[in-house]
Amino acid sequence: MRKFKYYKGGNKVNNKHLKKNIVIYYLYLGFGVRLIAPIVVLFLLDKGISFTQIMMLQSINAVSIVLLEVPTGAIADLVGRKFSLMISSIMLIIGLIIYVVTRNFYLFILAEIMFGLGLSFKSGADSALLYDTLKELKREEEFSSIQGKALFYALLLQSVGSIIIGYLYNINVNLPYIVSIGLLTISGVFTIFFTETHAQIGEEKSNYYKHVKSSAAYVMKHHKIRAIIMYSVFIYIIWRIGFWYYQPYMKAVYIDAKYFGILFSIFNLAAAIGSRNANVIMKRLKNKSLLFLASLFISSFLMMGMTRLYIGAFFILFQEFARGIRRPLLLKYVNDNIPTDKRATIISFKSLCENLTVAVLYPLIGVLMDQIDIVNLHLYTGIIALVGTIGLYKYLLKELQSSKSNNNNASYLEL
Repeated sequence: MRKFKYYKGGNKVNNKHLKKNIVIYYLYLGFGVRLIAPIVVLFLLDKGISFTQIMMLQSINAVSIVLLEVPTGAIADLVGRKFSLMISSIMLIIGLIIYVVTRNFYLFILAEIMFGLGLSFKSGADSALLYDTLKELKREEEFSSIQGKALFYALLLQSVGSIIIGYLYNINVNLPYIVSIGLLTISGVFTIFFTETHAQIGEEKSNYYKHVKSSAAYVMKHHKIRAIIMYSVFIYIIWRIGFWYYQPYMKAVYIDAKYFGILFSIFNLAAAIGSRNANVIMKRLKNKSLLFLASLFISSFLMMGMTRLYIGAFFILFQEFARGIRRPLLLKYVNDNIPTDKRATIISFKSLCENLTVAVLYPLIGVLMDQIDIVNLHLYTGIIALVGTIGLYKYLLKELQSSKSNNNNASYLEL
């Protein structure tokens, strides 16, 4: 006989269906990849877009996410995470289609807005659905492990796909985008089979504006959450900036563009290994895992900034390994300290802060890349990242220590 849990209004959630959410999450995240990273700059240049315009488009994308992040996060909390993920897939597919069918810069702006909308609906909703599923099953301690495994499979697909994408691009520049459309379509179909948790079907939905206001108040009131978000934002910034340095740096150290696909395959493999071992790293290093994460980026920038030979590209692996552990590690910290009914909204606040910062910085980065030698720029970025990490890590430790002293039931991640 099947066991059900009952909630307000006679709604019920089948535990068997909740367990299926975990399997579906693997498939959703695994197929929800865009295999365009190895050729995205080359593709845009082929479409007649300058590097300055490329960074402008990325800034517009970030601004779109900033404007939409919290509203879509609140929709995920109030309407449903499943609905949000379905809309996300549709918007991302539309954005890719626009890039395939046109060469018009202003339509590319529309495409980036679609990407922003799609990423905003996804942000917070996917991890919130997984975490609340595990919480209902009393398995929330497995969150970082399952998140890491799911990201591992997605990155593994990207690793294999990066090699293929290089060949497809040589046949037709649009093929990598067309393949990505197909994969996102498969991912979108899987969202139909998600089951909402009781937190979504069982509670009375509050007023939208009250919900956003109360979520914002929660973040401002809880110093530990604010400190974690600040650290997450900083890590996100140096990760995103580092990505746009990749291709210019590889060209500067005389690596032929025909090898970019193979190199990105290796990079994604490093990220996959990182995500697969994220939970192990967290258990062994505890709070020092945050410092370890930042140190990977810092050492990569500094070593690349002191190397003008092709071997310098090897140090990109440090950043990619960090990319793999970043999401499961930081989301574990955030999810362990926020209530279920505000989960997607608060995670969206984090993403909002991340994208607001890069929206402001991207145009400046574009100017710096035009004016400063890319190798030297890595060195300067590494120094800034080192100084920022020292300050923010000290602040984070202070807040975690304070939280522990005020709470005898300290969570897994507290000192």
